Amino acid sequence: MKIGYHFALRWAHWRRRRYVQRLHDIARFPGATAPECDATFYSFSGTRDLPEQVACLKSFLRFAVSPRRIVVVGDGTHTESDRAILQALHPRLETLPWDRFIRKDLPPPLTAYAEAYPLGKKIAVLMSVPATGSWMFSDSDILYFPAASDLRSRMGKDREGPEYLEDCYPSLDVRLIQADDEKQSPVNSGFGLVHQPLDWSEAMERFRGMKGEPGYFTEQTLFHLAMRRSGGRALPKEQYVIQSDDQWMARDRHTGPSVVLRHYFSSIRYKMWLKVPLRT
Repeated sequence: MKIGYHFALRWAHWRRRRYVQRLHDIARFPGATAPECDATFYSFSGTRDLPEQVACLKSFLRFAVSPRRIVVVGDGTHTESDRAILQALHPRLETLPWDRFIRKDLPPPLTAYAEAYPLGKKIAVLMSVPATGSWMFSDSDILYFPAASDLRSRMGKDREGPEYLEDCYPSLDVRLIQADDEKQSPVNSGFGLVHQPLDWSEAMERFRGMKGEPGYFTEQTLFHLAMRRSGGRALPKEQYVIQSDDQWMARDRHTGPSVVLRHYFSSIRYKMWLKVPLRT
């Protein structure tokens, strides 16, 4: 039995419950704020992930940058109370439901995907980001650490080409992949930095010709193809972390002094709550 793991799992669940109990106070407390940046921060989430979204934003605003605009796009489940909590985090934060945010001229197959699947909504949101200025995208289950000051230089106006979080596995919908070399340096759609509009043309062409219903990794593969088409570069793996090799360990192996962020996806989500401070 992995006693340490099971203890850490229970401890993490208790910490998340405690965080939820104090969520209103935590959101209202201003805390330290990083220097301002001429960029827009986007995130996509729903009421189920509200605690993670608050923790993500608190860590980002403290350690990374204070962007000119923060937009949390909801999946349609946010309540009025949820939106009030989010808006208390920053004076420039706004919340919008996904169907008010997405472009009206999206290809019909993509619109149908968005209406039927949560991850379809997410890719529709990414495709609908206005083509003006630099922007970044973050899933709600990401924490930022003191080394996130690295993002200030990466969001500079002289940057060229997008940058992405390289996945630890090639989690791709193979129906959209035409050659083995396209699987190299797989993109994780949980985080990205964009300075010019992404080129979605190839991704949409393949999506239109895809057989069958979208799968779990269809959204991520479309983002992967758009990043490749747009000349995207992988962020340094040691600083921008997505790993699961410590899933069964009580400790977090990937939060050293040089780590900018860690994506605590699905199977390691509990580890996020071992790091989130419970104080305001």
